[in-house]
Amino acid sequence: MIRSILLAALAVDLAPVPPPLPPALPTGWSLQKLTGISGPEALVCTGARAYVRSWSGDVSQFDGATWSTLPRLAESAYGRSLAASPDGHVFLEAGSNIVEWDGAAWVTHPLDRWDGDLDGQFAAEAASEVYYVGRGRVARRTASGFATFGAGTWRSLSAVAVVGPDLWVGGQGGTVLQFNGSTWTRQDTRTDRWIRRLIAFSPTDVWALADGATYNQSTILHWDGSTWRPRDRGLPANGPVEGLGGAPDKLYAAGDFGLARWSGDTWTLEIDKAALGPDYHALDDVCATDRHILVSDKSGNILQRAR
Repeated sequence: MIRSILLAALAVDLAPVPPPLPPALPTGWSLQKLTGISGPEALVCTGARAYVRSWSGDVSQFDGATWSTLPRLAESAYGRSLAASPDGHVFLEAGSNIVEWDGAAWVTHPLDRWDGDLDGQFAAEAASEVYYVGRGRVARRTASGFATFGAGTWRSLSAVAVVGPDLWVGGQGGTVLQFNGSTWTRQDTRTDRWIRRLIAFSPTDVWALADGATYNQSTILHWDGSTWRPRDRGLPANGPVEGLGGAPDKLYAAGDFGLARWSGDTWTLEIDKAALGPDYHALDDVCATDRHILVSDKSGNILQRAR
């Protein structure tokens, strides 16, 4: 009898302990763990789909219901930049090249004499209209690959967006330039902080994420069609914004502090760090499909809610 009790107690002690569940999230939000990828470096959305990449070039895709993994590249494609077009083509920065998933295989596009940034941003309006930014230049998709052209500045560029007929680029020293197809126009952002990301919803609704006055702060700017204005009210004082994105009526800023939502005149913390639990932290990127808001963190987790 005593032996049976001891064996039962030992079995209980050896049973695997399930990981702790995160505290309850606000209504509508759920958490899931990505499979087949670790250490996400970028998250993008287009149409009903979303894509996440790792530093080595592994890519997972979300079809609106489940996540799956694209075939692995034959060689490491280190980098942080990612884009996807509505027709299902995926583009990665891969060292000094761009690689494209065309739906059946990975295709490599060399970039000659390219001086870029490992954190540079892509914009892909279609498989035939793709842009990538570097030092004073823009790489543009052509019928034979990618060609480069001047962007009207010598400064390093790390942000790009397309809205309507206009191409927007941003980068070092508060630089934002608008290209209408024939002429570059320099915008007065009234800041000298590095522009890291551009999010364009319409010609009169463009957002920029920039560095802050110190390493642990960020600046967010908004273009209303005539003027760039700061939109920092309500942002956490200690903790930079790592990701900015979403939809025109559901814009979010993400970082180690959690997730904040723009309410029209201030940022309101919607999910704080404590609500994510010990295994979910350092939110990193935000995007919106036509049905979901998705937020990634540096550990391979995804926050999700319906739009």
